[in-house]
Amino acid sequence: MLYHTKQKELINIFGSEDVAKSAITYFESVDPKKDSLSIYTTKKMRFNNTDIKYFFFKKTSIDEDSYNYGKEKITGIAFVTNNDNLITNAFEVLGEESYLEEDKIEAIIKKKIDESLNQNHIRVTHGKLGDGVEYVEEYEDY
Repeated sequence: MLYHTKQKELINIFGSEDVAKSAITYFESVDPKKDSLSIYTTKKMRFNNTDIKYFFFKKTSIDEDSYNYGKEKITGIAFVTNNDNLITNAFEVLGEESYLEEDKIEAIIKKKIDESLNQNHIRVTHGKLGDGVEYVEEYEDY
């Protein structure tokens, strides 16, 4: 990235989506020959008097020789902003998560945002618990 090579003045030439896409490509090791990366959505929010802009991308495997051919994932990155300008040294990579149905994407995005804002709450489960998780309400006496 330009920031790490100390070419900070060149960052302003590119748009915020281009900076976010190149950051995801760099930090998630996206290979353009094997993966397709397209912007899915952006979200702005304010948290503790700080403006944050989230960029979410749809990553699709296009390598026909791969077992994961056609598999789609949502990945994202968040930047702290100042007057809609990205602060490039204040970011967090949100990781990627695969999905099977398009209607699950918004839940994944909501969970990723919630996880990034509440990292210091270590005993919290973000998002809904899966169907495979069961809790025993009462113990039986033997």
